[in-house]
Amino acid sequence: MASTAAVPSLPDLLHSDRCVEHIVLPQARPQVAYGSLTVDLIYRDQLYFDRVHTFVPILNEHRYHSWSHNSLKTDAQICLQQTMWALATSASAQPQLVGDMLYHSAVQRLEELEAKENAGQPIYIMQVQAWLLLAFYEFMRIDFRRGWMSAGRAFRLIQLMRLHELDLFDIALTIPTMDWVDTEERRRTFWLAYSLDRFVSLSYGCPLTLSEQVMINYSFEARCRRNRTNSV
Repeated sequence: MASTAAVPSLPDLLHSDRCVEHIVLPQARPQVAYGSLTVDLIYRDQLYFDRVHTFVPILNEHRYHSWSHNSLKTDAQICLQQTMWALATSASAQPQLVGDMLYHSAVQRLEELEAKENAGQPIYIMQVQAWLLLAFYEFMRIDFRRGWMSAGRAFRLIQLMRLHELDLFDIALTIPTMDWVDTEERRRTFWLAYSLDRFVSLSYGCPLTLSEQVMINYSFEARCRRNRTNSV
């Protein structure tokens, strides 16, 4: 009986020269060109959800696939997709040059997106997710300083979006266009950022950005609101 090789974890893949692909590729796949290289879209999407999503479970796979292959995407969607592909490349045996090109393209697009924003323009959750994924890529592939700067951008966007208040109010009343999938993605994005903030603080002695006291106060207030509602 043929033995089945265990799929290595993401940290092992990122530091190993003997990565083995475990993905069966379909015959016809859409591709997009970056310089002289092409990126296999379906392959990289599948690779991300197979190997990266386990460690950063902030995306709903079905919701992502509903727009991922559209010809017209928003700037925030393109930024998120390119950071996903960069991380997926880090978990594969393909040349790192592909991941580097995707990474630099994502950084440029994210900075251009911020440059175009004004005070009245909404912040998209995909933009926050892109900065978080970019931070993970930089922590593992570049250096701590770059990763912490990108994580800091994500933290500030989270504060501007007030994601720490997500469970304080009935989100369906405040943002009628959001459904439970959108709400859960926002919740997971916040808690991933919160965990990353704690991890970096413990590992490198950096001060915290996302205050635990604020979370405790809002959690207490949310429970009080629910109790008052249930008692009516």
